[in-house]
This record gives sequence, structure tokens and C-alpha cells, in this order.
Amino acid sequence: MSAPCVAGGHRWTVAGDYSRSVQYFNAIQQPVWTDRVTLSANGYLNARVQLLFDGNYMNGQRVLGLGQEYNTYWTSARVEVAVTPWAAVTAGYSYYRYEYPPGYVLPEGMPSQME
Repeated sequence: MSAPCVAGGHRWTVAGDYSRSVQYFNAIQQPVWTDRVTLSANGYLNARVQLLFDGNYMNGQRVLGLGQEYNTYWTSARVEVAVTPWAAVTAGYSYYRYEYPPGYVLPEGMPSQME
């Protein structure tokens, strides 16, 4: 789902998506049901400054043998400022976190939670 809008004379795009699927995760060496929600927004403050935002959440559960759920979150924000017609300066921030509950067999050295 995506929706463009105009705010203060500047064009913005807002989008969102939900999906449910079965995926094979290498980290736990088995298939999992996953629910994923994705949201994004981007637009221009003026002719030279663009803002971009993304947010994602994923929740999953093992297909073989019901087990506890795991969660993954990640988000990013970025600003781009045009310096010339062919060059821009970009600054951004990204955040990522996952949480696997006890009982999930993870690869050697992989912590059950990480930011």
C-alpha cells in the first residue's frame, strides 16, 4: 500500500506493507512462519532537502514443533541535502535488533539478542 500526498507544497510518499510467509532461516537451520510489517515515508522539505524514513518489524515462529516466537526490528532515517545539481551530502542513522528466546539453536558465537 502506498499513498503520495502533498504537504505544504512538497511531495511526500507514505507506504506500508504486511506479509505472512514461510521462510527457511539459516540462523536456526529450519523453516519459520514470519509476519512482517514495513512502513516508509519520504519527501522533500524544500527543493534541496529530502527526508527518508523506514521501519520494519518481523515476528516468527518455528514451523516444525511449535516454539516460542522471535522478533526482529530495524529502522533507518536519512537526510539528503543537494549541494550542487550533481552532488549531495547525506547523513543517516540505522538501528537493528533481534531477539531469539531460549530453545532456539543458534550458530556458534551468535548471541540470542543483539542491537
